[in-house]
Amino acid sequence: MSTLRMKRLWLAVLLLTPALLQAQVSAEISGRVMKKDDVRAYRARFAEMNRRMRELARKKVPKDQVQAQLKLDDLGWGNSVSTSAWATSIGRYYDEMANAQ
Repeated sequence: MSTLRMKRLWLAVLLLTPALLQAQVSAEISGRVMKKDDVRAYRARFAEMNRRMRELARKKVPKDQVQAQLKLDDLGWGNSVSTSAWATSIGRYYDEMANAQ
């Protein structure tokens, strides 16, 4: 499964599973244990990243400039291993968010 699909699946789980927030802890895909507040914060950061990407797609920002303009530092994902790993598929993520509008 592609990194993009895993991120979308994870977001869907967070958004569509209210019972997840009822639990005391939840395991993130990487295996790190997250408490309820961690899950809520992660969900909010993920939704914000998607909102930003949709906005860049709406403005028709060229794909080669998207990663620089997405600005993930304030979300804690500026130079993470995950961000580096999915950078090669950012064009597909851009296309997907453009089609979601």
